[in-house]
Amino acid sequence: MKTILIIFMIFCFTNINAQINEKYSYYGNHQKKELNTFKGDKLHGISIAWDSTGNKIAEVSFKDGLKDGKWKIWYENKQLAYEFHYKRGEKTGKWKSYDREGNLINIKDYENQTLHKSDN
Repeated sequence: MKTILIIFMIFCFTNINAQINEKYSYYGNHQKKELNTFKGDKLHGISIAWDSTGNKIAEVSFKDGLKDGKWKIWYENKQLAYEFHYKRGEKTGKWKSYDREGNLINIKDYENQTLHKSDN
């Protein structure tokens, strides 16, 4: 019985503290293209994408393979294009869009995956 309990505790501890791994991909010019973080085989944590000149174009977040947290997308001129949120794979909160000059042009408000308000 003691052996079974020890094996069970090791199994639980190993799954709870699964290792976070990072994986980079690169353009042909050796610039970073993407950074993805994984827990096991699922996306987990921050993922970042860059253009071929090294400018950040996206920063997104996952939890256990689902979209979760703040997402940001940038234009090639480095201005923020979109900012939005997910919780457990569903749209939530204020989703903002900006023009190429950085001016806020639209806000959508989501609750339980449903659009409640849109300011155009």
